[in-house]
Amino acid sequence: PVYPTSGVSGRASRYDALVFRISKALAVCGWLAAAGCGSTGVPPSSSVPAEPVAPDCRLVKAVGDVSAVLRGDGELAIVGGGIELLRSGDLGRSWRREALPLECGWPDLTEIDGRLVVSCSERRPPSRLLVIAELDGGGWSAPVEVDATDERFIDTDLQVSAAGELVLFATHIDRPDDLDRAVYTIRQYRSADSGGTWSAGETVVAGRRGEHLEDTRSVTLDDGDILLVYERERAEGRASRIVQLRSADGGRSWSGPGVVWRGGDLEPGGYLAFADGELWLVASSDEPAGGGSYDRATILARSSWDGGRSWSEARVLVDREDQISFGGVELPDGRALLPSIRHYNRKAQRSLALYVVDRSGVGGAVC
Repeated sequence: PVYPTSGVSGRASRYDALVFRISKALAVCGWLAAAGCGSTGVPPSSSVPAEPVAPDCRLVKAVGDVSAVLRGDGELAIVGGGIELLRSGDLGRSWRREALPLECGWPDLTEIDGRLVVSCSERRPPSRLLVIAELDGGGWSAPVEVDATDERFIDTDLQVSAAGELVLFATHIDRPDDLDRAVYTIRQYRSADSGGTWSAGETVVAGRRGEHLEDTRSVTLDDGDILLVYERERAEGRASRIVQLRSADGGRSWSGPGVVWRGGDLEPGGYLAFADGELWLVASSDEPAGGGSYDRATILARSSWDGGRSWSEARVLVDREDQISFGGVELPDGRALLPSIRHYNRKAQRSLALYVVDRSGVGGAVC
């Protein structure tokens, strides 16, 4: 089945129908709960709910941020929760769940030298930035402490520079007890050995006291430039702006911040770089619904053909409300896979949703 996002219908492939069936089965498994789930995370057929879940494209229950990558060997990997990895070797037809040796939030992942690297930050002081990497023989390295604070780190983001360095971005908050009076500082760290050791933190941008800087996302372009965006808002749930910076030297220096998106409560999901040079900036916004923050937010994108120097008007990719976008990955057939936290404001229904849209954005989103 196809569930159109902008009043345009289409026809799903057999693959999409299969993804729907697997997603439907997985929906009853909690993001962290292994009970009742087999090695692929699929429960017995008798546990499948009677009501279809496809309109929400639910995969599993979820909390916190999520991040997805399509690896060089074709494996689709998604990290999230507190903290767990989902792996699929067949582009979503089946999934394998894997607990990670970490207890933290705001995770991100990337691939470097054929290995996955995962970052996250601890929620309670002392708040540590932690990184683990896959081992060649299987399993994971011991957590590497990148930095620590008696205050708080949030929003980790990993990027591989054109020079092959691993760059980690994280946001420091000096008043976690009073976010509306805190100073938010986006810092960066660098590793030349795939995450084994890290440089001292450097400030990329610091906000004014009481100004929220959140949801840092980055991308390395084919020409080597690194783009970095974040949300800037005066208070949670208020109208916000997405601000972009550019570095032409692997993150050692940055252009002045410039607003690339304004209007409504914007939550930047991240960049999606396509093989042919098109770049998407994906975000969730409540502006098309007339406000209401997360519970009215849909998924939108702006596109660029000049490396993020100019952007098209925003267009809606998924028009079901109550979404928080987390960017996307390009699938082998050229379509975009968009992870989202669905029903964020309804904790009992909160779940990871996966949508697939074609490049034109007019064919509707399939689950």
